[in-house]
Amino acid sequence: MKLWPYLTLGLITGIVGLTLSWGDPAGFHGTGLPIPLVYWDNPSGTMVDYPNSFAYILNPLIGVILGITVWIAAKFYKRSDNESEPDR
Repeated sequence: MKLWPYLTLGLITGIVGLTLSWGDPAGFHGTGLPIPLVYWDNPSGTMVDYPNSFAYILNPLIGVILGITVWIAAKFYKRSDNESEPDR
């Protein structure tokens, strides 16, 4: 079981997460998941934005960490599955 597909998928997922929009455009909303790239709020009739430049690094990093976590879980599951089979 190779690690690179999980790393690649995690990196792609993190980059795609930067483009996802969420929230109500008339109120509190933003772009980017799981770490928002920017928040917008409409507290008193004027839009206020809160940019987060660390999202460019954190979202792909979180994707890669999740990919490694899934890879480790798959290796552990495969190993425990092989140990449960009786010897022939």
